[in-house]
Amino acid sequence: MTTRTWIIAGSAVAAVVTVGLVAAIAGPVLLAQTSPVERKHYTSWVEAPSREEDGPAAKPDWAPTDGRDIDLEYRVRNVAGYTIAMTSATGVDLASCTRLADDHGGAAMASDLLPATMPDRPWTCGDGRAVWQDGDRVWAWSTSTSIETGR
Repeated sequence: MTTRTWIIAGSAVAAVVTVGLVAAIAGPVLLAQTSPVERKHYTSWVEAPSREEDGPAAKPDWAPTDGRDIDLEYRVRNVAGYTIAMTSATGVDLASCTRLADDHGGAAMASDLLPATMPDRPWTCGDGRAVWQDGDRVWAWSTSTSIETGR
């Protein structure tokens, strides 16, 4: 092989490796942004599926059992995109939750289900989502920076 052939072959290999690295790094980000958003509405949690049937659409452990007018949005192929809004007379039992030190970068997914003004310090109730309540409205969302759920 001539020097020119080696240079061409080496350039081709470098290009393939570069494309592979870019795909490995950018792929998950692009997938998260293009993953379809599933929307669900329940009159009450009785209508929700079990975790085995549809985990993201099931009632979270922290959610009040009297939740009603429940709206969910979540990315089908990415658990980082999730929002929920509901009405509850009893609200979330915040005694079993932890106050977050900050907002963790805000919501991971834009959603019209979230309140117009996001709180500075929401709670987390063990499932890695931020939780906020104001009066009888309760919201939860996945954050752009992961929340540690260990207590």
